[in-house]
Amino acid sequence: MFTDKQLKGLKPKDKKYTVTETTGERGESRLQLNIYPTGIKKFQIQYYLNKQRKRYEFGKFSSHPGDLSLRDARIAFAELSAYVKNGRDPKNPDKVDRRNLGSLGTLYLDFMKWYKSNRKLASYETVASYLSTSFENEVDLNMAAADFTPDMCRSIIYPVYNRGSKDAALGLKSALSMMFKYGIDYDNGPERFGKPKVFDITANPTREITLKHQKTAGKRFLTPEEVRTIWHAKDMHPRFNRYFRLNMALAGQRIIEVAHAFDHEFDLKERLFEIPVERIKVTPRGNHVVPLSDFAIEQFNECMKFRSKEGRLFPSARNPKESITLRSLRNGLISWLANNPDFEWFINQDIRRTCKTLMSKAGVNIEHRDMLQQHYKKDVATISYDRYDYLTEKRQAMEQWTNYLKQIVG
Repeated sequence: MFTDKQLKGLKPKDKKYTVTETTGERGESRLQLNIYPTGIKKFQIQYYLNKQRKRYEFGKFSSHPGDLSLRDARIAFAELSAYVKNGRDPKNPDKVDRRNLGSLGTLYLDFMKWYKSNRKLASYETVASYLSTSFENEVDLNMAAADFTPDMCRSIIYPVYNRGSKDAALGLKSALSMMFKYGIDYDNGPERFGKPKVFDITANPTREITLKHQKTAGKRFLTPEEVRTIWHAKDMHPRFNRYFRLNMALAGQRIIEVAHAFDHEFDLKERLFEIPVERIKVTPRGNHVVPLSDFAIEQFNECMKFRSKEGRLFPSARNPKESITLRSLRNGLISWLANNPDFEWFINQDIRRTCKTLMSKAGVNIEHRDMLQQHYKKDVATISYDRYDYLTEKRQAMEQWTNYLKQIVG
C-alpha cells in the first residue's frame, strides 16, 4: 500500500510515469499516482467499465489547501470505486449506461414471480389481472425500467379512471407502485451491497399520481327471494351455480377459500371442511375449520362430479391443473346478470354479506356468526392465546343456518 513517505519521495522524470497500488483483486479499481516532469503529482483511479480499461484523475497530491493528502485520496477513491461497482462512470456519475440496466419487461416478470411466491393466491391473481390488462400491452417492455416516467404512468392509469372504472384505476396504481418498489428494494437490499444496480430506479413513478376516490363499505346483500332465484336459475353457468350453492351452504366463506378448494379438504366422516392457512385471511389462528351439514355435503357431492384429476372442485376450463380464476368466476356472474337486467346488480363478495345478514334472521347469534366466517376478535388474547376451536358452537350455528337456508330454497 502507498505511504506518505513513499509518495513524497517519488522524483520526476523526463516523461510522466505512473505508480499503482497493488492491493485488491484482479479486475477491481486501482489507486494510482501520476508523476509529471514538472514535479506535480496527481491521484488517479484506474477502473474497468463495459469491459474497457479507463482512468480518471481526481486530485493533486500535496499539503497545500485544496489539494489531497493520501488519507483524503483514499476516501475519494472509495467513493469513485462505488460508482464503478454500480455501473457508473466516475467521470460522470450521474449518467447511467442504460444498456446494462434491467428492462421494464424484466422488472415485470421478476416482480410477478416474487409476488406469487410471497403473497396469497387471490392477491396475486388480482395484481396479475390489473397489470396484464392495462399495463403489459400498453408499454414498451424493452425500455429500461429506470426510464419509466410519472407521465407514462398517467398515460395508462388516467384513461382507466376517466372511463369510470375508479376502483380499477386505484388497483392498477397500487399494482404499479408495488412493482417499482420491488425494483428499488431489490437494488438496495443488504444482500446486493457493493454490487451493480440491476434496475437503478431512483424514485417510484407512481408517487406523483393522484386519484380522488374513496371506497365505501359494501351494503348489498341478497334477499331470501333473490337467493331462491339464483339457487334455481336454469340459465346460469352450471359451474357458478355450483359455487353459489356450496358457498351458501358453507355459510359464506371467502371466495378464494371455496373456489380453490380440494376434495381432500372435506372430511365427510368427521363432517368438516378444513381450509388451509395458506388460503385464509386471518392466519395467526391456523387452519379455519367449517362444520358440514348434510345439506352442505349434498352440494359438495355435486361438485365432486366435476372435479379435476388433482381433486380441484372448481378447475379452470382452460387448464384443469389450475383452479378457476376469480376473473372467470366474476365473468360467470356478470354474464348471468346481463341476461337478467331486472335483477339488481351484485358481486361475488356480496354472497358472504348475504350469509352474515340472513344468519342473523335465522337466529344465529353474532359471536357464532363471526366464528363461522372467521371474524374473530382482533385482540391479542383471542388471536395469540385462545386456541379453542369453538367447533361445538360452530356446529350449533351451522344447524340453525342450514335449516333456514333449506326453507329459503325449498
